[in-house]
Amino acid sequence: MKLTEKPGRAELNAAMAEAVRMVETGRSGPAVRLLKDIARHRPDDFDIEHLLGAARVMDGRFVDGIRHLERAATLRPKAPAVWINLAAAHEQSGAREKAVDAYGKALTLAPTHAQTNHRLCLALLALGRAAQAEAQAAAFRAANPRSDEAHVTAALVDVAEGRDDAAIESLATARRLAPANTLALANLAFLLGKRGRYAEALPLLEDLVARRPSDWEALEKLVHTKRALLDWSGLAEHERRLLDAVRTTTVSVDPWTLFSISDDPGLLRNAAMRRSERITATKPRQLTPAATYPHSRIRIGYLSGDFVDHPVAHSLTGLIGAHDRSRFEVIALSLSADDGSAVRNRLEASFDKFVDLAGVAPVEVALRMRELEIDIAVDVSGATERGSPMILAHRPARVQVSYLGYPGTSGAPWLDYLIADPVVVPPSADRHYTENVVRLPHSFFPPSRREIAPDPGPRSAHGLPAEAVVFASFNNAFKLSPGLFESWIRILSAVPGSVLWLRTSGDAADDRLRATARSHGVEADRLVFAPRVPSEADHLARLRLADLFLDSAPYNAHTTASDALWAGLPVLTVPGASFASRVAASLVSGAGLPELIVADRDTAVATAVALAGDPDRLGDIRRRLAAARENAPLFAIDAYARHLEAAFIAMHARSRAGSKPGPFAISGSSEVI
Repeated sequence: MKLTEKPGRAELNAAMAEAVRMVETGRSGPAVRLLKDIARHRPDDFDIEHLLGAARVMDGRFVDGIRHLERAATLRPKAPAVWINLAAAHEQSGAREKAVDAYGKALTLAPTHAQTNHRLCLALLALGRAAQAEAQAAAFRAANPRSDEAHVTAALVDVAEGRDDAAIESLATARRLAPANTLALANLAFLLGKRGRYAEALPLLEDLVARRPSDWEALEKLVHTKRALLDWSGLAEHERRLLDAVRTTTVSVDPWTLFSISDDPGLLRNAAMRRSERITATKPRQLTPAATYPHSRIRIGYLSGDFVDHPVAHSLTGLIGAHDRSRFEVIALSLSADDGSAVRNRLEASFDKFVDLAGVAPVEVALRMRELEIDIAVDVSGATERGSPMILAHRPARVQVSYLGYPGTSGAPWLDYLIADPVVVPPSADRHYTENVVRLPHSFFPPSRREIAPDPGPRSAHGLPAEAVVFASFNNAFKLSPGLFESWIRILSAVPGSVLWLRTSGDAADDRLRATARSHGVEADRLVFAPRVPSEADHLARLRLADLFLDSAPYNAHTTASDALWAGLPVLTVPGASFASRVAASLVSGAGLPELIVADRDTAVATAVALAGDPDRLGDIRRRLAAARENAPLFAIDAYARHLEAAFIAMHARSRAGSKPGPFAISGSSEVI
């Protein structure tokens, strides 16, 4: 639309109406041109300046957009909408302090405006001003107890402060007040899932996906929840839709669900890059390049949210104590509060320095790492529940490494290296990793030499038959699938009297597996479910009662497989194409049992059946595994520490020389090749 030379009031009003429609439909470029044309005839017009600001912000032209919005605010300072839009523009540009000020002005004009209260609380949280956010949310809810939005806002503040139970209560209240509030529905469903309350989360997620079919995060949570409950009804179609969305859109979903349903390394790489791009889009503060510190020892900072009673912590305890203190200073950067566990106590005693950073904002953690003069930052959590990728996005260290806790590429440009091995990441797969791959000579997984209780008691004490073959798989339920379970049923059908020993997933989930077994003609009592035992040592001891561990795919057993091998239980695995689907093969290879790495599921079934029918051969494998505890690479903690240290030394030397990071390998003699 173009104005005439001397437009009248009707023409200008029609042009303004058209400009509004353009902005509302996302056509910001044409809207800006038309608004500038109108402005020639209506200078100092509030509506024009306000709309121009909104259109410019929509274009990502924040400086120009904020200038127009500030002009509009001077023309009509008592208009709440302009202050709200100005605050949102400041937020999008990263100027959160200015956003807070603008939201505050909006609330003086419209104190009950729900969205403004909501956005102000979130902005305060982003600035680390939790007490102010809590006070603001509490005041808003107290003044508006029947407002569902007020309860949602209070819940989000509670979540940020770690008060999940209070948040669940607030979200449930919001749902009662407004059943159609999908923000309350989504947050309640996600939070229940986070707390492992999957049975409560499932109907909410099904409702959410029905209401919002293209909400891919909700669909991903639904897939994970159904897997965790071993509820496989409709699962294949949900998984197909999710994978199609990851392939054909820019959706970013939780990596752990993807690991469970796909081993396509290209798909996993692209998904990881999208997650990292979301962090980059927040414009994390880039610290100036770290100095080359004049340390006599290389200072390693292990960054993790899992220095609690967690599999990663159990896997690391031996390594930390084995580091050569004449060459390395080893510092823990812990993102989780002390849980009082024995493993936490061991780790605190093993590190040279243990820094508790629980609840500290990512940028503050990064600055603390600078104060500690960390030479090499090792991210041991990555994109996990307790991890915080944003910390290393600030670039606190000259060398930044992904290791152990996250089984794949991060997709993050701020991570220089990934610790791997020739099995878990074959050389032909390097293109699927954004990091430079560093291969240790044997398994990348740290050796585990942990206490095993002396006597697990008889099989009967664990519900197992005294003489029959016992197959075991102690993986989390979400790693199981109908196809995988069907292959295990085939094994049971071919080995009379054999049983499958599984980790319990709760009565309802266990019953679903029993029903599935019966539907395939296998008696339900041939599935035995193991409860939790008092200690890790007791668990390792009971593993010795089984005959063969059956791995999961495409998401392998990781620490669980390491536990089995250390306890003397052979692991049968089918490696896939992704990191997460090859970890067990890496471990089995390091234990010196290559015959237990097979090509496909059918071969795994045939191998398991053959071993069950050949006790001499299975016994020989178990004797070799027992002997391997003394000399195999998988259990040689001192040799492993020297190999990992050789990698750190090479990284540090490249950095000091000003060379770019690049891929390399470490030989069995700890030389760079």
